[in-house]
Amino acid sequence: MQMGSPGRNGSSVCTETKGWDTVARLAQGVTDGLGVGDSTLAGRVAMRFLDGARERLDAGAHLLDQLSRRYRLGIVSNFYGNLATVCHEVGLLRAPFFLSSSPAV
Repeated sequence: MQMGSPGRNGSSVCTETKGWDTVARLAQGVTDGLGVGDSTLAGRVAMRFLDGARERLDAGAHLLDQLSRRYRLGIVSNFYGNLATVCHEVGLLRAPFFLSSSPAV
């Protein structure tokens, strides 16, 4: 993971992490709403979340890869409709998967 230069609030910006902008904006909104005085907290929270998520996704992808050799796998979700894109971006679609995603479910 490549770190960029410090962001506008002093937090370190990860230039290669998918979802950084969304998570960073959410964390900034929460810290602003709570009136937190530490201008670097949102960036640290966002990076910790993304690092943990990536670690678990990598472990999950490895397990799913092993299981896909023996079982037909699928994901059924009520996600926003971009589940296939998200799964592809995080490396979960290396094995054949059935995907069913609808925000109406």
